[in-house]
Amino acid sequence: MRRLRIADCGLRIDLNSGQGSPVTGRWLLTTDHWSLTTICLLLLFALPALSATLSGRVVDSTGSPVVDARVFIEAGLAAELQESKAGAEASFRFSEVAPGMVGVFAISDGKSFGGLSVTVAPDQDAANLEIKLGAPDVIRGKVSDFRGRAVAEAHVTRVALLGEAKVAIPFSKLAAFGFDEPVTDDRGAFTVNRLPAGSKVALKINHTNFAQEGISDINVGDQDVRVTLQTGVLVRGEVFSRDKQLPVVNAGIVIKNAQPPNDSLATRTDPSGKFLIRLKPGIYLCQAASAEFRSAGWEQLTITGEHPEQQVMLGVAGMGKIRGKVSDAESGEPIAGAKFVLSSQGNTAAIVRTDLSGGFDVIATEGENILTLESAPGYVPPERSAMRVQVVEGKEIELPTFWLAKLAAYQVQVLDNSLQPVSDAVVTVLRPTQFGWYRTDENGRAQLTFGALPSEGEVVGLAEHLREPVGAIFSFQPRDTREAKVQLLPLSNVTGRVVTAEQKPAKGIVVASALTAGIASSEPTWLWRTVTRGDGAFTWDSVVPQVPQRCLAYAGEAISAESATFNAAPSTSQDLGKLILASAGEGVSMYGQSLKWYENRLLSGSLPDKKNLKAKPALVIYCKPEEAPMVVAGLKTVGRAVGETRLICVVVVDGQYSTSGSPILVLEGPSPAAATTYLVDTGGKVTFECLGMPPLRALQGLPKSP
Repeated sequence: MRRLRIADCGLRIDLNSGQGSPVTGRWLLTTDHWSLTTICLLLLFALPALSATLSGRVVDSTGSPVVDARVFIEAGLAAELQESKAGAEASFRFSEVAPGMVGVFAISDGKSFGGLSVTVAPDQDAANLEIKLGAPDVIRGKVSDFRGRAVAEAHVTRVALLGEAKVAIPFSKLAAFGFDEPVTDDRGAFTVNRLPAGSKVALKINHTNFAQEGISDINVGDQDVRVTLQTGVLVRGEVFSRDKQLPVVNAGIVIKNAQPPNDSLATRTDPSGKFLIRLKPGIYLCQAASAEFRSAGWEQLTITGEHPEQQVMLGVAGMGKIRGKVSDAESGEPIAGAKFVLSSQGNTAAIVRTDLSGGFDVIATEGENILTLESAPGYVPPERSAMRVQVVEGKEIELPTFWLAKLAAYQVQVLDNSLQPVSDAVVTVLRPTQFGWYRTDENGRAQLTFGALPSEGEVVGLAEHLREPVGAIFSFQPRDTREAKVQLLPLSNVTGRVVTAEQKPAKGIVVASALTAGIASSEPTWLWRTVTRGDGAFTWDSVVPQVPQRCLAYAGEAISAESATFNAAPSTSQDLGKLILASAGEGVSMYGQSLKWYENRLLSGSLPDKKNLKAKPALVIYCKPEEAPMVVAGLKTVGRAVGETRLICVVVVDGQYSTSGSPILVLEGPSPAAATTYLVDTGGKVTFECLGMPPLRALQGLPKSP
């Protein structure tokens, strides 16, 4: 039996007031960890925006079409479910889908729920989605209070499927479509049906007299899940208009935990402008909005737990709209992706980006607002990036065009030991982080371009020879446009071992080397990152000499051990000894294991047949959807530099991604371990694993082109 109590994982629940119940009205709860992200939180307060279409098909575990499956989408926290039915070819389609993170899921007789989460862009349709439905299984458990007493009438309002395609199944919303919402009986027992057999899920439990609870990483088929509910603090809130101090009816309130896992919940005010909700002690951010009013931004709410009840007052104001455009100062062309931050009364109210036309619009509260142009990829921010904007309720303000100049291109020349230009060298930018290589020309020169320069400190890069084990680190100030020169030196080797406090080997621990001298920055500059093997050992044979650095070992996301600073001499080997973890931790290493990357769903390109899969090694890089364009572009440079006939270059995206006919082989699936990058030999075994771009030395031993 497992007893589990973790931070909230998200749910939506409709509650009717009952005798003795301290909570009334409508609750809506969710979390970033599930299928809805912070983007969806903002949708609760958004005005109508550009919409897109979403389409795909439903298949079973063998890939056969599932005809007449019921398909649903959940397009935001406040959105009702929309339903479609898979047609004769098992296809489905939804139109006028709001932009943001959308949950798509399906169900059919005799099969489990299945689905995925997809980011819908306002200017791009989401097509060719594939929902897989497998064999169904159940989860059973019991809910009790903190004294161990059974809790009846507790609702399992939301279930997150944590498989390859993550999505939340909102049972509380599905009740309106004829589905039963799991509810505990007098013994506190509950059953959740139609879950994917052999997978993991997370559950959300809610009751009128308790704060919400979530449990994660539950194996489908578990028959004895235990949940403990806590009373929490009863928060009595009121929303009022700032101008007339009048209560605001049916205002939506979003409350987001400011601490990990940053779970969020929402509710609405009653006819008197008041709301009740139970929260665990902690620090939260809250915001309120109605059809006519909204908060100036996220306001901090601290629940101390010192008292059983706590009061909160939220002021809202009328709204107007700010519109603008960002353009290239030389060509006049629109600049897409420029980031603006809107602040009101000292609070961050919104973050928006320009669309393909270079335009943006944002809803702001009446009165003074501050709009800051924070960044624009490839362009120099204006000297005065912030402007004050007076917003009038119900009015639209058109701002003057923001004219931006392109960032200057920088040049580096790579020299060998005799100070002669190296034409067969590649350059990697380490800071700011870029993914990909720059190839030097016949004069040993490479031109570097940037989407944005570091806000502090220098630009840092790595130069490597394409065929020889030599390399060097270089750096320059962004304001210095003179050509940088770097001389290559023989690379060194570093080894070490990560162990627990009990001296047991720690497998699958991320070990990262950080630059320790010469760079004026509060953020670390990573020189390389790898993962410990089964015996806790790690090795890196591409260490640039004469560069002070130290190794950091991570248990989860926290630094748990670090080495002393070392400065390797050229062509030497150095053993760092044991790095002892301060906290327990273990991950997964794929070194020496089979990596069947080709079994993932194909998004772009043509998969080699079984014979050709063994004809040459593969470089497989796993990434998130937002990283995919950068990774695909980076692998193109790898293929050109190393030779496409010597290496299969593969990108595997953990989520939905539109490839737009990418020449690189692109598949969909999760990373199998802590690393992101794997070199797989012709036998299908992993011979090298790291995070980010691989060092050239790892590729220099590839078989020569036939």
